[in-house]
Amino acid sequence: MTWKTLFQENLWQKLFALGLAILIWLTVSSSEAVRFGALDVEAVEEIADVPIVVLTRAADAWRYVVRPERVSVILRGPAGQLSAVTVMGLEAYVNLVELDQGSGEVEIHVNAPVGTRVIEVDPPRVRVERIPESTHKP
Repeated sequence: MTWKTLFQENLWQKLFALGLAILIWLTVSSSEAVRFGALDVEAVEEIADVPIVVLTRAADAWRYVVRPERVSVILRGPAGQLSAVTVMGLEAYVNLVELDQGSGEVEIHVNAPVGTRVIEVDPPRVRVERIPESTHKP
């Protein structure tokens, strides 16, 4: 078989197969770039004025004052997901179940949306004070 017959024999089938192979390669390479490109892009975003929720025992009828009442939270995660996070999507809370005196400084905990993680909370601790009995209404 000569080189001339190798290229000229079934020429249309060979060109079709080559075009199909190029089309498949372009499709796979573009979808892989989109899939892996979106995962590689991480961003950092600050969400300000997140309200703090107070968690106490069910039997605890006391009221508490938290100072400051709001915190700023810095999150890290995929850029597309972070752009959709709002103040309502975060849960900042203080757990007073283990606070014996009724007042003191406690650490703030934050529940972030799935796929993101908390980098920093400002301030990391808040002052909690029990409201005196004279103003307390059970």
